[in-house]
Amino acid sequence: MSLSPASSSSLSGRRSSALSHTPRILLNALAVNVGWFACVLGAAGGVPWVGPAVVGGLVAMHGLINRPAVGEWKLLGGVALLGFGVDSALGAAGLFQYSSGLAGTGWLAPVWLVALWMNLGTAVNHCLGWLAGRPWLTAILGGLGGAAAYAGGARLGALEFGYSLPVVLVVLAVAWAVVFPAIYRLNARLHG
Repeated sequence: MSLSPASSSSLSGRRSSALSHTPRILLNALAVNVGWFACVLGAAGGVPWVGPAVVGGLVAMHGLINRPAVGEWKLLGGVALLGFGVDSALGAAGLFQYSSGLAGTGWLAPVWLVALWMNLGTAVNHCLGWLAGRPWLTAILGGLGGAAAYAGGARLGALEFGYSLPVVLVVLAVAWAVVFPAIYRLNARLHG
């Protein structure tokens, strides 16, 4: 079952909100970007706890404004676990090292990066809800956007690439072209 943009909001089971649809979408897009910068700049600046704290606040605000159904909360947890696994595997493969690794390692995905994945999860039924039911477009945009996000994080100093930039970007683009549509399939399953 795939969700269309219209059905994704009706299936999410959200109760009415004080904000209408468009302001909620714009606020979600802003919050996702604030969360990304907080996580990346916090990690790059040697204060990796700042990003998860900001994302925690943004997720709480997301809950208050959108009043998501249980399926969406499960999605956020699932996306966080998926992200931890994907980024730890890519780190173990030597694709990159994190400037603030977990437990003294340079390859296990740190908490700030897991928070980034959860932050992304808040967009699936909201500012990125229009991608539901469009797996090819989701794969293309996931590949491009995912690779660009990591390149931006590296440029800001949150992680270092273990291979040349073209190699890393191709691997990330392929990984995200698979992972991003999988997130939407998980979302459909949780709401189906």
